[in-house]
Amino acid sequence: MSAKQQPRRGWLWLALIFTMMVSQLAGCGEMEQLNTSLRDAGLLPSPGQWQSGSHPMLYGKSTREVFKDPQTLALAEAACHGDIPKIDALVKQGANVNATGYRDMSVLSWTMACRSHRGAEQLLELGANPNFKMKGVADISPMWLAAYVSDPRWLPMMLAHGGDPNIRAGFQTALMGTIEEGHIDQARYLLAHGADVNEHDSGGNSAATDAAELDKFDVVEMLLRHGYDYDLQRLADLVRMKLPPNDPRAASRSRVLEMLAAKGYRPTPRPKGFVVLPFPPDLPSSSASSGGNHP
Repeated sequence: MSAKQQPRRGWLWLALIFTMMVSQLAGCGEMEQLNTSLRDAGLLPSPGQWQSGSHPMLYGKSTREVFKDPQTLALAEAACHGDIPKIDALVKQGANVNATGYRDMSVLSWTMACRSHRGAEQLLELGANPNFKMKGVADISPMWLAAYVSDPRWLPMMLAHGGDPNIRAGFQTALMGTIEEGHIDQARYLLAHGADVNEHDSGGNSAATDAAELDKFDVVEMLLRHGYDYDLQRLADLVRMKLPPNDPRAASRSRVLEMLAAKGYRPTPRPKGFVVLPFPPDLPSSSASSGGNHP
């Protein structure tokens, strides 16, 4: 199974920031290794540690170490605590809502890591840029994070303040990220607010091909209904997988194949003599189907 084909974990979303800051976006296997290494080094929080108003750490650095400028530090701390009067007062005194610190960490992204919705929204109201890409943190932006994470409050907030629904972090579009993480309602929200269903990377990977490789045929169907039409032959070949008997995904897979056939695309026939390996009896179907069970 290739790194691209492995379903991505539904990580605690805050860990994403810290995991990605040591490397450009990579394959899932590499990402998981980074995640484990950083946890072992004490650089990642354990699940349940974070609460609204608490302070994250970046490479073991506290808020005070990340933001050296006194005004920016005060603004970040006020935003993390959702202290609206203090945020307003600091901005009136000259604090920059788009100021950055260590590794280009923005005040807005830091406030998201604090899970302070009040603080983040006030920063946006005062002009914080949801599309600012932190070059030192794998080009992650607040808008991309809002699409990727499980908390549904972030995405409408960022889009309402000029967030780009097609923004990328490395090779991955916001739509690709939210679908890989299984946040389908957020994917629908992105599509309803201007996300390009056909957006793809230089290797031809798109939200639809990612969904097909993750065996999420209901999502592929949704994207086709939203007008997906990029490299449909490749999509048909990805959907060819053989499902075990009574698999609940069979109905959506059949609908996808019918939709593709109606457009003139069918899975490319395999060479004569191609052998289909049986499903191991003790392996979950979703894992088995991604690893070579293709007729």
